[in-house]
Amino acid sequence: RDLVRSRGLGDVYKRQVPNSIAVEKNGGVIVSGFSENFNTGNSLGRLMRLRVDGSIDSDFVTNSIFARNNGTINHVAVRNDGAVVVGGGFSSLYGREVHGLAQLLSDGSGDESFQADFSSGTRILSMIMQTDGKLVYCAHDPEQGIYLARLLSDGSRDPDFMLTNLGPRIGSVEIVQDEVRGRLYVGGDFQRVNGRVWHRLLRLDASTGIPDFSFGDSEALSTTYLRRLLLLPDGVLQTNHGRVFTEETNIRAASFTAVSYTHLRAHETVLDL
Repeated sequence: RDLVRSRGLGDVYKRQVPNSIAVEKNGGVIVSGFSENFNTGNSLGRLMRLRVDGSIDSDFVTNSIFARNNGTINHVAVRNDGAVVVGGGFSSLYGREVHGLAQLLSDGSGDESFQADFSSGTRILSMIMQTDGKLVYCAHDPEQGIYLARLLSDGSRDPDFMLTNLGPRIGSVEIVQDEVRGRLYVGGDFQRVNGRVWHRLLRLDASTGIPDFSFGDSEALSTTYLRRLLLLPDGVLQTNHGRVFTEETNIRAASFTAVSYTHLRAHETVLDL
């Protein structure tokens, strides 16, 4: 909503709140999550591109991308070549059976060379594009449960990235990347990692996907619910419950300030790096 206002679009998108945005190299913005009829009565599906001045890019044609009532696009990422990766809970793309994740060309048409293979009912909960074009994602598979994995640029599973299971069912997951230190942070309401009791916040090696269980105090985070993560330029991880200091000079510790839902009071916990 703030993005729409800042681009000078006024009430054009009244009552339409985007699920995800991704900024292109040229300053354009890909926006997902709208439903329909948010411009001049024209249905633009669930995805659109805004030019730098905030106007809708009519060259990005996605009005028939999904059939009506075919799920949602919850996440979007842009590649360096302009291709757009979309993730969510859909089951078809331009009339072709596609579950949860798909890639579009820069004009909005479907990219059939992208062969991500997900089973029926798979839903993408979160995803992030790495600088080398690989896509780290968290998915809910009806049979596998919730898991983290990575795709190569052609959509195939990356065998060099460890698959991490986060349990049978969770509400939401957020992934952020620290490119400088080569780390991934995953936050959510999960309580197990690969069968091990581990609450809410997980750090992984961004190259291999191996979890780093030396980071964090799992028990201390058991009463929190990390819905949002934001990595600040100074390396501090901002969450909806406070700040995690992931690196401090000469001090191998970090502090996490959280609000306990049970007691509704702030408390501070030391996280060992």
